[in-house]
Amino acid sequence: MSVATNPIIQSTQELMGELDEQTIDDARDNVRARSIESNGESIALEDSINLIKAAKYLSAADGLSNAEITGLKLLMRKYGLPDEVAQHVLAFEVAELSPADIGELAEPRSREACFLLSSMIAIAAIDGLSDDELADAHEAGAALGLGPKLVTLIVAEAKASVYGVLKGDRALLRQLMSVRRAIFALVEPD
Repeated sequence: MSVATNPIIQSTQELMGELDEQTIDDARDNVRARSIESNGESIALEDSINLIKAAKYLSAADGLSNAEITGLKLLMRKYGLPDEVAQHVLAFEVAELSPADIGELAEPRSREACFLLSSMIAIAAIDGLSDDELADAHEAGAALGLGPKLVTLIVAEAKASVYGVLKGDRALLRQLMSVRRAIFALVEPD
């Protein structure tokens, strides 16, 4: 990952330098606990901030809707991110980002790449997934080293998960967690 040239990574590092240690420690604890609850594995604070910026990028492909902005805010609240982080993410400009910038956020063809893409799609799909968002999802997936068939599976899983969240169907969401893990396992070495 090229920190010096990736605006997502660079701006997150600058933000981390502006936060006090207690805020960072509390946010790390919140993100760790919430990510284990919802995904079964922990993600780092910086990765969660980068993920939400990437989700904003994908959602903005057809213009950020109120539903997508609300989804971003709810995701940040779910992870227990402090107001300073939320304000930073909401102010972060995504217009100049490219799929290559997204591709630098995770190891190519990895579980992390699958998780990143799935999370990005889930936010964009809150108000339906437009053709522009779908095209950008495939480009981001390719930049993350994920093949078109795998991206199609991740899109389907993310859309179904959004449906489950919007309907409040916890049983469906539990089943989709198994589907998500099976899809993500496709990139693991045998």
